[in-house]
Amino acid sequence: ATGTIGFTDITHPASPALLGTLNLSAVTGGDGEPTSVEFAPDGLHVVAIVKDTGNPIANADAGALVVIDAQTRTIIGQKPLGVGPDSVKLTPDGTKAVVAIEDEEDEGGNNAAQARPGKIQVVTIDYTTPASSTVVDIPVVAPFGNMPTDPQPEYVDITKDGKTAIVSIQENNVFAVVSLETNEITDYIDAGTSVHARSDKLNDKKWIFNQSYEGQLQPDGTCLLPGDTHFITANEGDTANGAFGGVFAGGRGFSIFGLDGTRTYDSGDAAEWASWRSGAYPDSRSANRGMEPEGCGAGKLGGAP
Repeated sequence: ATGTIGFTDITHPASPALLGTLNLSAVTGGDGEPTSVEFAPDGLHVVAIVKDTGNPIANADAGALVVIDAQTRTIIGQKPLGVGPDSVKLTPDGTKAVVAIEDEEDEGGNNAAQARPGKIQVVTIDYTTPASSTVVDIPVVAPFGNMPTDPQPEYVDITKDGKTAIVSIQENNVFAVVSLETNEITDYIDAGTSVHARSDKLNDKKWIFNQSYEGQLQPDGTCLLPGDTHFITANEGDTANGAFGGVFAGGRGFSIFGLDGTRTYDSGDAAEWASWRSGAYPDSRSANRGMEPEGCGAGKLGGAP
């Protein structure tokens, strides 16, 4: 809301210290909203993407990729992007940024036909003169999905060798597998649905998990697991319920897929029960998308993935 990103010293994790903020609202003419940020591997630069929130439907205002000096926390320069960039991920060597251009025009949520489809952009970054960076557009043309004429890429992760990206296309309930060697989509993966034996689908201020449930995953956060052969998905859902054959929106949990498209795990109702036991389950969302998982992370704990 403030158009800023913040910097924090986490040398002592138990007592993080705010180092200050940097205002990025002006990079798109005063209506900039940072949507994603990442440190470059060299630790000297920060890359942020900013969308223009003025009136994207009428004006189709471009977003921007901004390169920031991490030590002085000042803007080095910027490169124009497509409309409504939502997520950025850098390759492990820091030379490229893969950006999900969501172009989320339909603010009313009625799934109306849109003027522009979203896309994926690959930016080869010039850290010295960001305006000289090069941008390659990768169109998204899924052969299936809820809204094939209006794909809205949401989240990106990249394999450790920098050769492959996985991109969630949330409203379409699809993933795109992208070759960063050829800048082409090599495969589309249908996310499918999650079926729960026990769920709460009523906004009645009661926590009664006794109804069967089926929901399209409609994943938001998408993160590769160590080994780079599988990825985890946060199955939030982001459309109106019943819009697609009466099936709910959102898997209300998380899943694991192989890059070959095989789903190897789904949490079913376990995540909802865990959120209820911890006192975090939002009953007011029961008739909509339940607990709405949105982000994920992957790494190693004690040496184990």
